[in-house]
Formats: sequence, C-alpha cells, structure tokens
Amino acid sequence: MNTYSTISKAYDLLDRTYFAEKGNNPRKVIQELIPDASVKVLDMCCGTLSNTFSIAKMSNLIKITGVDISEEMLSVAKKKCQDAHLQNVCLRCEDATNTKIENETFDYVVIGLVLHESSPKLRQEIINEAYRVLKKDGKLIVLEWEQQKSLIWKIKFFPLYVTESMGCLSFKNFYKCNKEIYFNQFNFLMKKEISCNYSVVMEFEKSLL
Repeated sequence: MNTYSTISKAYDLLDRTYFAEKGNNPRKVIQELIPDASVKVLDMCCGTLSNTFSIAKMSNLIKITGVDISEEMLSVAKKKCQDAHLQNVCLRCEDATNTKIENETFDYVVIGLVLHESSPKLRQEIINEAYRVLKKDGKLIVLEWEQQKSLIWKIKFFPLYVTESMGCLSFKNFYKCNKEIYFNQFNFLMKKEISCNYSVVMEFEKSLL
C-alpha cells in the first residue's frame, strides 16, 4: 500500500473519531455555509475531497474545483466522484501557492486542515493565493483545530496534538494564535467563527485594498 493510500484511510479514520461525536461536524458546517446556488468553489489542497465532496453532491449548480499537488490523492478523489456520478467537479494537479487560475474566479475558497501543518512561509503563500482567486465579494472558509477548554476534551485531543506537533515545528504557534488577528494581516476579515468537535470553522471576507 502506498503512502497516499494510507493517508486517505487516515482521513476516513479522522472523520470516524474526532468528527463523529455529538455536536457540530465541521464538514456539515462547511456545507451549510455554501448556498444551493450557481457558485464556484475552490478546495485548496483538497486531498481526497473530504471537505467539499458532500457539497458537490448537494447540487449540480455548485461547481467545485479541487487543487492538490499529489496526483495519488487526486486519484482517490476522482474515483469518489466517478462512483457518485458527479459532473460538477474539476480536479487539478497544481501547487496551492500557484494554482494558475485567473484572478477573482471563485465565490468561495475552502482550506481545510491544511494551514496548521504548513511552514509559516508556505501558509502565507497559500492564503495570498486564496485572496487572489477570490471574487471581490467572495468568502474564505477555513477549518482548523481549536484549542480545547475542558479537561476531558484536552485529554481526548492530546494524541492528535502530539502527532501534529511532531509533524510541523510551527504547529503550536499557529494552533494557539488569535486567528482573527492572524488572517487580518492578509487582508481577510473574520465574519463567522463556529466551534465544532475539536475544531473550528471560520468564514472570512476580503478586505479590499
């Protein structure tokens, strides 16, 4: 079994463990933020399309573009779309820092569980690219891990916290930072912040330069 097959299975396990408890499921929250209308959505670093697959199934009016640098991950996403007979998904093997997409193309950009595992420089480049391809009235939707407040939730989240910390040296700083202030430096204004199971979904608007 190759590395990406293993990772794709890990994503499924993630959904069954950290997102399966009672309360807001972040995948459903993201879906609820996208209207059932003729809109264009970019899923950056889409992987197996975990964050937007249900959105594509929701309506043929919604056009999803998934961008990822891994052809292996995209092949898993492609099979999911084929099995579901989806005609409104376009998958592209591109670098999320340089998608080669025209300026102001999308109504929504989704970045799910990506930024915390990126270096500060890579994180900045991904967010800047999201700003560039969003329409002037477009929305950026970000899913990230949230700091746990109760002791029991801290204990449950601890194994994942350790794993993420070992995987990226800058994880702790980004995990603990004020996201409203952080994204403001990239000209994004936070409009919504919805706490979910171990995570948070944030919606931002572009601050026009």
